[in-house]
Amino acid sequence: MKHFLLTLSVSATSILMAQDCSQVFISEYIEGTVNNKVIEVYNPTNIAIDLTQFQLHRWNNGTVIYDNSYTETLKGTVPAKGVLVFVKDTGEGGVWNSIKAKADFYLTTSCTPTSSNRTLCFNGNDALTLETLDKTVVDAFGYIGDDPGNPTAGGGWNNVPPTYSAADSNEHSWTTNHTLIRKYGVKKGDPARYKASGDPAWDVSVEWDSLKVNTYDSLGFHRCACNDMVGIKETVNAKFEITPNPAVDFVNITSNEEIAEIVITSFNGQLVANRKLFQMNPTLNLSELQIAKGTYLLQVRTVNNLKATKVLQVVGEKQ
Repeated sequence: MKHFLLTLSVSATSILMAQDCSQVFISEYIEGTVNNKVIEVYNPTNIAIDLTQFQLHRWNNGTVIYDNSYTETLKGTVPAKGVLVFVKDTGEGGVWNSIKAKADFYLTTSCTPTSSNRTLCFNGNDALTLETLDKTVVDAFGYIGDDPGNPTAGGGWNNVPPTYSAADSNEHSWTTNHTLIRKYGVKKGDPARYKASGDPAWDVSVEWDSLKVNTYDSLGFHRCACNDMVGIKETVNAKFEITPNPAVDFVNITSNEEIAEIVITSFNGQLVANRKLFQMNPTLNLSELQIAKGTYLLQVRTVNNLKATKVLQVVGEKQ
């Protein structure tokens, strides 16, 4: 217990000292079917970073005990403004070819209880911490010490207060059978939250966008305010909503301001559509814009020149 408290103290201090765009953080989390488990790590800095100086730790099922069998040192060097994709090892099967094609490195050879590295065996109710080798936390996912329910029964974390637990709210879990992408405006890691220390509960929707299970086409790129891939300086101070999302034929955009322009890009910065509108709450015809199935970034610019970006998933197109 003394070791746990020491780790908590050091970790909380180090993450609070982190500056925007100065340290690696988790940019994508995939809890897919079977063994399709993926963590993407993003480097927001202007220099390459050696990830062998970092490790990923899984806090299994709400535990507060640091077990080294759930810790794995990362691999490779992540380039400036780039990402590395870590995929559950294929030895136990169940990893799709579409995931293998995106992998930079494989981790976690086995999820059996006797395995010495079970890090990427998460299933929706496990907190994760990205750490330096001395266990200093640089980013965290989930609420350490909290078990938000059995994933086989729909457990996991979501956006429903006050506990943000699917087990408590009986609402849909975000962290089980979903792809989660870090929001554009997030520029640094999240501090580790410990339930036993009275830290606030973890609302996954604050920093993460949720996509349907087995969505992989955003892997390999990360859209972040630290790295504007389309070359346009953006601010994240406009407020708008996209419905439905995922979308099929049409998408409705609601905002409390008149929208001047909508820009849709791919995750590698390719322009897909650009519409100048100057109207309130417009509707976009995705078929008319010839937008194929996939995951995109939709940016709005208001008449007051406020901008914001959200992830748009298109699951079909009008024939």
